Amino acid sequence: MNQMKLPAAERQNRIETQKKIIAAVINGRGWEGIPDPIRRQADTPLFKSMLTYDPATVLEKVKQPILILHGDLDTVMPPGEADRLTALAQARKKAGTTEVIHVANVNQTLSQGGDKTLTPQVAAAIAEWIKKIG
Repeated sequence: MNQMKLPAAERQNRIETQKKIIAAVINGRGWEGIPDPIRRQADTPLFKSMLTYDPATVLEKVKQPILILHGDLDTVMPPGEADRLTALAQARKKAGTTEVIHVANVNQTLSQGGDKTLTPQVAAAIAEWIKKIG
């Protein structure tokens, strides 16, 4: 929204609408005033799972080593999230090792630009990690 250059009132209105949509998706109620096309788009099991997924509950059950890769050009997930996941993974009891690798010049798909192919540096990082834990 920062790039849309909206008036403050319109910006706040959109934020409040998004909050209402998110709450309705999670709770299953509160859809009043939300247009049907938006509800059909948002009221899905996939979107609900994205909103309610808590990696901490999953990570504590994983006993195997964990590799966390983060592309430094990722505009969707801030780099601190990879570090947060690493801290959660390292806090596991009786678990394998955890390593985080921040990969330069790749985005959230671990590729460059619009390409969806893993870069050689990502493949190399994965291969080196496998060698270490092997």
